Amino acid sequence: MLCVILGFSQSPAQVWLTSGESAQLDCHSSKVEGRIMWYKEQQGGSLQWIYQSYESAASDGKYSSNVSPAANTFSLIISNVQRDDSGVYYCGLSAFLYLQPNFGNGTRLIVTGDLCESTLRSMDEKHRKSVLMFLCLLAGMLH
Repeated sequence: MLCVILGFSQSPAQVWLTSGESAQLDCHSSKVEGRIMWYKEQQGGSLQWIYQSYESAASDGKYSSNVSPAANTFSLIISNVQRDDSGVYYCGLSAFLYLQPNFGNGTRLIVTGDLCESTLRSMDEKHRKSVLMFLCLLAGMLH
């Protein structure tokens, strides 16, 4: 019996963007040829399939891909990001159709408005982390 273990890593771990910008999320694989699936984590923890990256994949308007076979890197491009695009994105692939996919470590996309973004970028790292912790706590109380 042949056992194939697929390893994935994603970068960057976190991306901050302003509405209207484009995001590039990279998935690096130890040994993959072909296709990588992209998922977005939904409220409650379930994963929703959003796009399939491969060399000649067509853009669907919102999502497109950039593939570098030599580097085993599959990139998801998200165009014109909006606040509802914020969340954690995972790449994954199943070695066999009947198995659960293996996933990367995830990339958190945070989309902010212009005022919030410029304010957070102007803060030093310590204050930014405090503000983010407060915002996360507030968001948790609102759900």
